[in-house]
Amino acid sequence: MKRCRCWCAVVVGVLFLAAGAVGAAGEGIEASSFASNGDLIEGWHWLRDASLQDQAWWTFEGIPQGAEDVVLEITCLATDRPNGPGGVPAVFRLGYGFTGSGTMSSVFSVQEVTLPNASSPADPLGYTCRGTVVIPRSTPGLAAGAMTVYAERISPSGPHVAFNRESILVRAADVPVAEEILMRNAPPCQRPIDGLRALTSGLELPEEGAMKRGTEFDVNAYFDVLDRLSMEPGYVLDYVYLFEGIGGRPVLYARPQERAPFAAYEDLVAAQGEQAGAYLSQIQIDTTRDSTDGFVQFVILAIMAEQFYLHWHAFYNDTLPVCSKEAMEEVLATLDGSFGLPMSPADKARARELAVEPRVSVDETTVRVRLVTFTKWGGFVEERFTIARAFPHEILDVQSSPLLEYNCGVLF
Repeated sequence: MKRCRCWCAVVVGVLFLAAGAVGAAGEGIEASSFASNGDLIEGWHWLRDASLQDQAWWTFEGIPQGAEDVVLEITCLATDRPNGPGGVPAVFRLGYGFTGSGTMSSVFSVQEVTLPNASSPADPLGYTCRGTVVIPRSTPGLAAGAMTVYAERISPSGPHVAFNRESILVRAADVPVAEEILMRNAPPCQRPIDGLRALTSGLELPEEGAMKRGTEFDVNAYFDVLDRLSMEPGYVLDYVYLFEGIGGRPVLYARPQERAPFAAYEDLVAAQGEQAGAYLSQIQIDTTRDSTDGFVQFVILAIMAEQFYLHWHAFYNDTLPVCSKEAMEEVLATLDGSFGLPMSPADKARARELAVEPRVSVDETTVRVRLVTFTKWGGFVEERFTIARAFPHEILDVQSSPLLEYNCGVLF
């Protein structure tokens, strides 16, 4: 059963889950098959070997199709050693996705999961842990109503965890009332992406290590394209150029209008410290109109704002949001082998099945934006941004899940 070493994606997030924290609807779907090489003790397969070879695998079939995500309701046992104490949370790696068949390669998204101990006072052992994991509807395999799930320990010093066939039930998640599926609004999402690319395409790289002279590209032109965004009054958007020997790239920052621009990266760091997206705290989102477009534009800016004047290794920063089927076709047309390795016809067919339309959900304090992105050094990825609803619009969390892996093979 030790199959995932060959095909699993890298760990893309860590989930700390409260028992019963996610609502679900409908009858639970039990696994159609289950297997584990863990030690079988009283109906539970314990994953506890020091070499981390023990795993548990489930296959689910007949998962209803729909727009809503899928919830895994998980019940397992955990302790910290053989015949150990109760009250220990379960910590393990969870993979979910498509095992592949024929020419179709396998793709798994992977999360590190922590489930709280949920033992009742009457439980003599106190090993029971419960919680839920939300699986995106775009997970490979779900379109066909099937999914494979596996669990394994993360560290030899981590908790011993036990599973059985009934440990995982699959349900359809409740769709939040505030969630807006932007399928019909995909063009408004794609337009700013195309607009930013048009602004920065063809820009000639300044001399390596050159001081900024004020005649270069004006990043404030972004706001002509991102019409729901603006700078905080009294501030302008600017940048300096960071040349690192093996690459060069712009570093954006916000400055008061009355302050002269910095000429060099070293001057900026000396005055304001490392930036790493700090300019976003001065970006205002127009929330007066009945739309969530501004938050989508905010995420697009965060992803693409520093993708100009790139030099050498900085070209790895090519992440591109994909918001429409037309944009997907444009991406796939470039994967013909003219730059690096081509994408196989089978994987192109799978890419066309991905749900690329962005989703936005809103609650009292946060806005969550889900986008699909593409990079030639990773493939298609689902990105989920959690943003503070009130100004300043801080990005509170980002979760990434690979949807379809691809690597062009080009090294700089």
